[in-house]
Amino acid sequence: MSLQIKSLFEGTKFILLLEGVLDISTVESFKGSLENTTELQEVSIDCLGLSFIDSTGVSGLIEVIKYFQDKQVCIKIINILPDINEVFDLLGLKEIFGENIFEVNQN
Repeated sequence: MSLQIKSLFEGTKFILLLEGVLDISTVESFKGSLENTTELQEVSIDCLGLSFIDSTGVSGLIEVIKYFQDKQVCIKIINILPDINEVFDLLGLKEIFGENIFEVNQN
């Protein structure tokens, strides 16, 4: 499987749309897509199209969250599907980074 990444800029807000699989074979592309994102105030990673994430993908996501938090940029992981949300819950990501970062898709 592969990962399609689309990025949108809205002023100082950056939205990254993920579609496919975030795993060992795609995590470097994911992290690379966030290079040159300086001067941002808000970053949203839209997971609506994310069908699978493995431990390497979660590690990459954690790196990205920490990176933006260190730069005091508001980061949100949005449109999380139930299967992906279950992985995040099992790993305690909401407890580590705060519930306000994660927005589950209720549909």
